[in-house]
Amino acid sequence: GIAASAILLGAAVMMERRFPLYAAAALVGFFAIFHGHAHGSEMAAGTAALAYCAGFALATGALHALGIAGTLALARNARARLFERIAGAGVALAGGWFALG
Repeated sequence: GIAASAILLGAAVMMERRFPLYAAAALVGFFAIFHGHAHGSEMAAGTAALAYCAGFALATGALHALGIAGTLALARNARARLFERIAGAGVALAGGWFALG
């Protein structure tokens, strides 16, 4: 599921594909199950679960905020579209690599 999310998201960015809000929300929710399960499985025994989850939530929020800020900053630059497409291809390839192995 994690590899599939990287492949799909990377390919969508690479092809500059926009999804309707309801479809994007459904995909995010579906793939969040796999990401959440993986992070929960990584939690060491004896770890304070609430603090562990809060840390992941804060880190995820910070990463999303940085991504949104970066995208808004790059939106004013015509060369940024090429960079975004290359980055999307890289994410899709990384997802494929992860799936293979």
